[in-house]
Amino acid sequence: MEKRALLGKTLTELQEITSSLGLPRFTATQLADWIYKKKASGFEEMSNLSKNARDLLSEKYCIGSIAHTKVEESTDGTKKYLFPSGKNNFIEAAYIPEVLVKMRTGGISNASMKNRLLANKMDRKAWEVNGLRPYPWTLWMKPLSKINQWFLKPKF
Repeated sequence: MEKRALLGKTLTELQEITSSLGLPRFTATQLADWIYKKKASGFEEMSNLSKNARDLLSEKYCIGSIAHTKVEESTDGTKKYLFPSGKNNFIEAAYIPEVLVKMRTGGISNASMKNRLLANKMDRKAWEVNGLRPYPWTLWMKPLSKINQWFLKPKF
């Protein structure tokens, strides 16, 4: 018999499971704490559960977390994880740090009109220093393209 995963279950579902095994109701809260807060990978780690409870749970259930087989980290903090999924199949997942998400939605350069003008000035200086000659409309198009971000700017 294949063991069912507990990861992803709600507290109510965990209460139903513990009840069906004849365990006290509070065991579900302890399980949720171990699975979701303490990130336990096995029942043997759950020291505040009785040995009997751990044995009963391990007969029919598993935690359900899957360890990644590979991780690649980019210089900007983005991480790509590779998880096994069945025979010779994999799932790729990406972690994007909150700071990077804020940067991609405008970040501090869109926090005020003063910051936006300063960023424009810095762009022009970077073009000059690097010997770039952008099209004349670039000086106007970049700030105009930021208008949408201005209204959707994140809360800092």
